[in-house]
Amino acid sequence: MQRIENLPQIPALHPRSWHARLLDIGCACAGVFVFTGTIYFAHIYPTIPNASILYLLLIVPLALLRGALASILASFLATLSFDYFMVPPIYTFRVASRVELVELLGLLLVALVISLLTSTIKRGSERMWIRERQARLLYEFLWVTHETEQLDDQLQEVALAIVRIFANWGVHSCGIFLPDAQGVLTLQASAPVHHLTDFALSPHELREAENVFENGQSIELERNVGHAQLIRLVPLRNQQEILGVVGIQVTDLARWRANAPDVADKGLQYKEEASYFWAFLDRAAGLVERSNLRAQLHYQDDRTEEAL
Repeated sequence: MQRIENLPQIPALHPRSWHARLLDIGCACAGVFVFTGTIYFAHIYPTIPNASILYLLLIVPLALLRGALASILASFLATLSFDYFMVPPIYTFRVASRVELVELLGLLLVALVISLLTSTIKRGSERMWIRERQARLLYEFLWVTHETEQLDDQLQEVALAIVRIFANWGVHSCGIFLPDAQGVLTLQASAPVHHLTDFALSPHELREAENVFENGQSIELERNVGHAQLIRLVPLRNQQEILGVVGIQVTDLARWRANAPDVADKGLQYKEEASYFWAFLDRAAGLVERSNLRAQLHYQDDRTEEAL
């Protein structure tokens, strides 16, 4: 179990808060103010006719460090500031020369294109990093569990791995339900281990879990225990049959309500998270199926030995 607890966690990308957006606006305004003041008081323009290109030294870092909002805002502010303070007639937004007007529009266009391209490349690199981390996590999970032979131990490892890996997504605890010898759905593993009784389902929730096992459709059950919690019951299935039900208790309700199989109307972030979660459950179902087959083979071998 110690190997599971040493697995890294998947980072969670959250929407930018209004504090971060205010900081983006502040950085854009302050940067344009500094660059405009430098160009104006150092008389860089009109000594250097193309001095407006210096604003790109501000816009590119803003796009890389703060994102599209800051860089696009800086592009418009830079164009307006250069027009107001440097382009004759100064201290107005009128442009006397068509050449100057073309240069201002060119500055705005180039700045916007660079802002959008840079921010797009940044988002793409972040997604690639997250996908690489997710793939490595899935490989490490399979690597640390492939040597486990007992079904009970493997179920416990799967439950611990779900809580450990998806903790940043708001997963609080996890329970795995499998049918017993009489076909009754019972709790076989739970994580964290010291919260075993916390995941006990009420009679109503257990009936819903049985419906999930029979129909193969995941459902959500909301709990109010001081703060809102969500119980998500999803089928643990392979390509032929449903092996059991996985229940996860989460606190990030918005994220997990979006991480449903039907995510066509959700954002790209939630689509990718949902795809990874279901891929993880597919691998877990494969482990459980392998352990079941191994147990059946051992049972048949024991019966054969007894018969001989």
